[in-house]
Amino acid sequence: QEQIRNLYRKADGSYSAFMCGKCSFGPIDHGWCTDLGCHHGEKKGLTGQINNACPKCKWFAKNISNWPAWDGTFREVIASTSGPPPVESLSIPQL
Repeated sequence: QEQIRNLYRKADGSYSAFMCGKCSFGPIDHGWCTDLGCHHGEKKGLTGQINNACPKCKWFAKNISNWPAWDGTFREVIASTSGPPPVESLSIPQL
């Protein structure tokens, strides 16, 4: 977790990532655009789709100014049947 914090930590000790305005899940990297509604729902390739909503609770705010700055806290992720598995349950195959 500290390595992830270091990826987003700015010189002043705050973080460049955001967190969900409803469930406080983070870090969420929306650092590339302030208008999150611009591409939200946009189709990519044959089966892909851009989703700028919270991956945990699906909360969405169109403008980045409505997303709180991430506070560096990792909240517990509870397994969901309506979305992808939690990151900690994923593994990388050995090469």
